[in-house]
Amino acid sequence: MQLNNKTFKVDLRTEKREKARKIGRAIPKSPKDLIEPQLSENAAYIAKTRYAFRNEKGESIETPRDMFWRIAYYIGAADNIYHDKKAHLKTAGDFYQIMATQKFIPNTPTLVNSGKTGQSLSACFVLPVEDDLESILGTMRNMAMIHKMGGGTGFSFSRLRPKDDIIGTSKGKTTGPVAFLQAYNDVTSQIRQGGVRRGANMGILHYTHPDILRFAVHKVDEFSLTNFNISMTVDEDFMHQVKKDESFATEEVDFDPIVEEVKEAYTIRDLDLKNVRVEEAVSKLYDLCRATQEGEGYALVNPRTGKTGEKLNAKRVFDLITKLAWQYGDPGMILIDRVNKSRANPTPQIGLIEATNPCAEQPLLPYDACTLGSINLSKFVTDKKEIDWDAMKKVIHTAIHFLDNVLDMNEYPVQEIAEMTILIRRVGLGVMGWADMLVKMGIGYDTKEAFDLGEKVMQFVQKESDNASVDLAKIRGVFPAFKGSIYDRPGGIKPRNGARTTIAPTGTISLLADCSSGIEPHFALTYAKNTIEGKRLFNTNPYFMAALKDRGLDSEDILAKIQENRGSIQNMDEMPEDLRSSFVVAGDISPLNHVRMAAVLA
Repeated sequence: MQLNNKTFKVDLRTEKREKARKIGRAIPKSPKDLIEPQLSENAAYIAKTRYAFRNEKGESIETPRDMFWRIAYYIGAADNIYHDKKAHLKTAGDFYQIMATQKFIPNTPTLVNSGKTGQSLSACFVLPVEDDLESILGTMRNMAMIHKMGGGTGFSFSRLRPKDDIIGTSKGKTTGPVAFLQAYNDVTSQIRQGGVRRGANMGILHYTHPDILRFAVHKVDEFSLTNFNISMTVDEDFMHQVKKDESFATEEVDFDPIVEEVKEAYTIRDLDLKNVRVEEAVSKLYDLCRATQEGEGYALVNPRTGKTGEKLNAKRVFDLITKLAWQYGDPGMILIDRVNKSRANPTPQIGLIEATNPCAEQPLLPYDACTLGSINLSKFVTDKKEIDWDAMKKVIHTAIHFLDNVLDMNEYPVQEIAEMTILIRRVGLGVMGWADMLVKMGIGYDTKEAFDLGEKVMQFVQKESDNASVDLAKIRGVFPAFKGSIYDRPGGIKPRNGARTTIAPTGTISLLADCSSGIEPHFALTYAKNTIEGKRLFNTNPYFMAALKDRGLDSEDILAKIQENRGSIQNMDEMPEDLRSSFVVAGDISPLNHVRMAAVLA
């Protein structure tokens, strides 16, 4: 494999892996001694409609027991590459146990595609987009195939020449990265991920790109990039320039009228007129952000020529980006130099990370992919309101074994992805049920006790994930790109996997696990969720309901009042103080404490 002007020898062990897949697809009946999954009505519904195998009529043909056994047996078959048949059956039993007890759930593609032929089991991918039409269209095709298999994709469009730049062959003018971003979005709209959910992408542009402001405002139109999150990559130089440029941006600038012009322009049905109006509004943004004084601003750079152009005031750009993020949710901001200096890029000898997966929890190299799974923290709280660390350790080690096996059982639509994933063997073990763990322990989400516990829990997850990967490496070997990696040093660990942990949102898999999603606080103590199939699932937090029953407060009137109070019990006199301090929801927590929790868990 040729990467970064270096050649890497990649042994895909094709014959052994294909043999293991063939064994894994011959799924026997589940052993009688397996426990029966105890799922809530909502979790059972999700298992049946989202993850179970279907017949030709589209009807579910698996019970939750069948589904978990299929996944466990198929993924466990990778043990045949390294061990004997007895190991496969024991491993399948271990994998079934942690899923059926809802202590660990892998990402959606693994649930949906395990046991199928020619299907990917990974959720996160990054694909390169080079500055030529062949690359742009080739990557679009690869994106479509990944979405078809249930994965999500991220792209950096920073290498594309800016709008109205010269096209060498025709001497015409290019449409720029925003237009191609929209084209990728439109293709995505026609494909459902693995047939079960809408496609998801991340589009990224570097802050020095001449089209950065045009890119930043593109999602103010809610109907344009419906399948994309977008983010701007920045570095320390940009953040320092923001500070310097404060002295040049003393007068307050009102971006709102221009942003409204952009929104109105996007509603115009005449395409030519729409483009004219959008460009008029975007030009005004550049006028407001343009640096005009000596020592002010940073230069925009044409990626085709490397030549610098006009300068923008970094403080004004920063203010615009943060305002748009607050009002519209996009664009995000990624400190890309910090990403590349962290464990997120364990193999800098291969190249630099430029993009992330759709939800941005997973920075990846071009053609890199990551298989995710999460442990359910709420399952490790004892009746004494203490954490069972030994039980958590056991599940973490089994989960890392599971995710490493996925890499061997995986099939990819792109050869470069197959080679890159084997080079790095990146996996991402995360957590969910964090808010549930806290309420079971009687700890408020936004308290010092919670922050301290969060740091302790994640340090434990990281340490045991590392230990589990090192143990696997003693039998299976370190990841092939180990030499030259950040671990190739005296005293460094020798892991099987270049990366081991991540923190994912865990949307639907948290429903399957009957727990709170990711590391987020409870959104509401009682709420309704709309599924992609059109069903409305009503949910009252089970731990909260149990607490209400203990106090004789579980009446319909109380629940209705809580729902009217946006799912919160704050400012409700009938609620005891200990419940109000423990059962806080997202809207009760200050922005600072939201960020603080994310920081201690990262």
